[in-house]
Amino acid sequence: MPKRRMLFVMVLMMIMIVAIDVHAFRCGNEIVTTGDSEAVVLTRCGPPTYKKEVKTETRGTTGGRYYRGHYYGGQYSEETVVVEEWYYNCGENDFIYILTFRAGVLEKETSAGYGSGASDCKGRR
Repeated sequence: MPKRRMLFVMVLMMIMIVAIDVHAFRCGNEIVTTGDSEAVVLTRCGPPTYKKEVKTETRGTTGGRYYRGHYYGGQYSEETVVVEEWYYNCGENDFIYILTFRAGVLEKETSAGYGSGASDCKGRR
């Protein structure tokens, strides 16, 4: 009985690993995953079909030292983060993929229905 259980667990784990790869965006023989930089995606996939800036977020922080109920010294600094969406139209037999970048790093991958016309995706016809 333990051998059957172990075999079942191993098969289940293999199915889960394959399922994870199915949802990754492929550019030819390369895979693009969350955490990749814009430069890596551009190198692997080429230029997107369409690119738009969704929003910019500005966050401020105050540095300094807190001692006995008071702030001493310190400085204020701001960071502006750009959020962009890159669209890849992979043709009429495939999808339009949307890659969302925050501060130049791939944050999420989604699809927006079927594409149209010829594929703009590297490695796809």
